[in-house]
Amino acid sequence: MTEQFKDKIKTYISDVDSGFDSSQLNKVDDEILKVREQINSFGYRIEVEKKLETLQTNYDTASRLLDELKDQARALEISANNDIRAKVDEFNMVYNDFMINTLKSCRSAKLDIDDYMPIINNGEYREAI
Repeated sequence: MTEQFKDKIKTYISDVDSGFDSSQLNKVDDEILKVREQINSFGYRIEVEKKLETLQTNYDTASRLLDELKDQARALEISANNDIRAKVDEFNMVYNDFMINTLKSCRSAKLDIDDYMPIINNGEYREAI
């Protein structure tokens, strides 16, 4: 019986050696290369995604900062406009008194807040003759 096993083992070994197909091994090797290329491609994609995430974070931060700066600019513009109005109103009180006391036909005088042109008698501007 041992001889029979030995013969069977020899037959199996010879079948394995003679049945070896190198084209199958090449196909497996090609598949391994494809998988490695995919892994490299995925690694590249992961790096791109990380950079994109960093850029998006930086963009979001800059966008929030820009919004804050716009709000500050609006607040400063409102403050400046209020300051200008207050100064023009203060000037108009002095200007009105001066013009009424200087020109006989002047009943009121002020500066236009938009273009700082004088408005005499509610819109009738006359040069002194």
